[in-house]
Amino acid sequence: MSFLSSEFARARHRMNTSGFACTSTESMRLAHTAGFAMANYDARRERDSFFPEGLFADPAWDILLDLYVARYLGKPIGVSSACVGASVPQTTGLRWLERLVDLGLVSRSRRDGRSITVRLTEETADRMTDLLAAMSAKIGPACMGAASVMGGVAAA
Repeated sequence: MSFLSSEFARARHRMNTSGFACTSTESMRLAHTAGFAMANYDARRERDSFFPEGLFADPAWDILLDLYVARYLGKPIGVSSACVGASVPQTTGLRWLERLVDLGLVSRSRRDGRSITVRLTEETADRMTDLLAAMSAKIGPACMGAASVMGGVAAA
């Protein structure tokens, strides 16, 4: 289980119970996309509990989601934690993390001389925000449309 799994639940609770007030349109957008990223990550973990272990794997996406939410929460993420968050063996997580670094999507830095943290680059964070906002905009209306169609089918 990644460090962020428990952080997701705490952040969702804070956002839902604190009367979370955003001071700008951009901060509202970031709060929304972070919440959507949390829900996406949680849904992927839930899916894993219904099907055989190892059936689904998209470590790059899981790492990007993990780092996106960590950025929003202001939490540093170590290399090991990012690999665990991908729900794949450590060596696979390291290989994918290295690929994300090579592509310039993720950067590494030393925190205390020993531990290495990873984070999204500014450009990747902006791209993730745009993508998550676009995904949310498509999924929300699609769910509402499906619910109305299903309601119509049930009534028929």
